[in-house]
Amino acid sequence: MIVMVPSYAEQSALVSDRREQGADQTDDMHDTPEEMAQWKPLAAALQSCQEKVEPAYRAADRTALRFQKQHQAITIAAAIAGTVAVLLAILQLPSIIGGFLVPIPFVEGMAAAIAFVAVLLGIFTLRHVGWMFLRHKAERFKFLKFRFLIDPHLWSDDAAQRERTTQWLTYATNKIAGLTNEELETWAEHGILPEEPPSLAGSRADAYTLYSLVDYYLTKRCRNQLHYFERKAQQFSSTDRYIKALPRLLFFGSVLAALAHFSLDLFDTYLQPPEAAAQAAETTARVPTITLAIALILVAASLPVIGAGVRTFRSAYQLARNTSRYKAAFEAIKLPAERLEHDAERLYGLYAEGRTTIDAHDVFRDLWRCEQILEAEHREWLRLMMEAEWFG
Repeated sequence: MIVMVPSYAEQSALVSDRREQGADQTDDMHDTPEEMAQWKPLAAALQSCQEKVEPAYRAADRTALRFQKQHQAITIAAAIAGTVAVLLAILQLPSIIGGFLVPIPFVEGMAAAIAFVAVLLGIFTLRHVGWMFLRHKAERFKFLKFRFLIDPHLWSDDAAQRERTTQWLTYATNKIAGLTNEELETWAEHGILPEEPPSLAGSRADAYTLYSLVDYYLTKRCRNQLHYFERKAQQFSSTDRYIKALPRLLFFGSVLAALAHFSLDLFDTYLQPPEAAAQAAETTARVPTITLAIALILVAASLPVIGAGVRTFRSAYQLARNTSRYKAAFEAIKLPAERLEHDAERLYGLYAEGRTTIDAHDVFRDLWRCEQILEAEHREWLRLMMEAEWFG
């Protein structure tokens, strides 16, 4: 009997059309009734994930996003407020020397208030710890869902094995829900070597079921992650491009201002006629003004402070390292994703030919490799965040 089915190219075009009509990225943790119907052989497994894993993921993800926004606002405010506080303290110097700017108490009050706010904001950046922990927890639920789906035992002919795998999903969900900060650190620091996949010996599966699994994984996981890594790398790179040279330029400007002050002081001391120097001193005594020498001192003192604020911002967000990390993750997952695309095309061809049960060893190994790459990328992010500055 000849099975009349659309070609793989036609099937892929239909999926692409659906993706273009919807969001740029699909929700990888929620499956709509339409998606359940599209990947019908996976419906029971997806329903288990939706009932057991998704609620726990949503709770952790919502709180993590809220903490992240608060953390970002606090970090930016602390960096700006701290920089402004120091600049205001520096700008008091001319009023002490010449008594011309705004009254000293006002400047001191402003500087003290801004510094105090900055300190408070710094204390509240302990929110960062909560954000990092909950983000990790949410990602662990996501790893759990896809590790469950690509477990060969879930697709075996042995009903007892399938039941044990489903029961394991409940156990693993509860275990992740009870994670502690100590376990987070252990997971980050002791996960250098990739884990071995579940036993793949004799792995066999229905051709269409296996095609549906690979197509689902590509649509909801692989392509999503590729797009995410590429987009984040571009965002971090664009942000860092405009500010990474600022600290060096500001320091260089400070040195130039100090050199200019030295040259001016040298001129006033040794090259300026005595009569002109006396007249300038008398004028300054009558009408206090900001002299060029004082202005150069202020510039020399202020520019490094601004540079430190910029450096604080870059350090807090790890812009350069995150750019490199996202680019590396994109390149790392690109090849396994291409292998899975070939697997999907081959499996669809076997299904179109009327093949049923096939050897699935290589396909499951390709799926496992992708998950290991994504897990390694998350471990790297976690270690990076744990090593970042307290305000990061």
